[in-house]
Amino acid sequence: MPNTLAEVIRQKLTDIDIRLYTWQMFSGLKYLDEHKVVHRDLKPVNILVDHTTAYLKISDFGSAKIVVKGKANNFYQVTRFYRPPELLMKALEYDSTVDIWSAGCIVAEMIRKHVVFPGRDSAHQMKLYCRCFGSPTDAEIRAMKAEERLDPELWKFAKGAGLQRLVIEATPEQLQFMKRILVYSPDKRLRGKQLLQDEFFRPLFKSGAVRHNNQKISEVITAADYKRASEWVSRRKNIKL
Repeated sequence: MPNTLAEVIRQKLTDIDIRLYTWQMFSGLKYLDEHKVVHRDLKPVNILVDHTTAYLKISDFGSAKIVVKGKANNFYQVTRFYRPPELLMKALEYDSTVDIWSAGCIVAEMIRKHVVFPGRDSAHQMKLYCRCFGSPTDAEIRAMKAEERLDPELWKFAKGAGLQRLVIEATPEQLQFMKRILVYSPDKRLRGKQLLQDEFFRPLFKSGAVRHNNQKISEVITAADYKRASEWVSRRKNIKL
């Protein structure tokens, strides 16, 4: 794999490329979740790509852990710019949804071409989230199983400025997709088979879909890959890859 996603992001990614890399990244996370593995350091430099063939692989499992429900984990995980709010609030019990938040930040970065939440420290990182999404409600804080109380200063962000203010390059469709992933309550984050079935990926599976270099999408994601991941193709037999 000749590149990291961090290197490729600086290039001009087409809408199709963003969808293609996003689908592969979340497909990989679905596989990890099925094996109870949480990566805990998902970021563009830890994702390998071959931009010529559009293949993507998740790498660097140095922080990964098999998570057991009900067993405490270290909250000081995930590079700060991609660290989910529950870890910033020192949650000890979490699951693969921490990777989903990180992946959502990566999708936003692919669109913007720059880090979206560049916090100076943990407190500032949480402040950036609150500025964007608003301060979490009591119910959301309970859902995150936070061990630390929210800084009273952050309650003033009752309503955030919105993701569109930070990722102005995003299309309405891209914004709606990201808003379903970057959600405070971990159990409400779009993920797994439901995510892979999302309408956001429909352009990838149109008959004859190609990349900017005329490479067929079906050379990257085959019908068999798609069927194993989402069982969607079998219900839509009129789709031809």
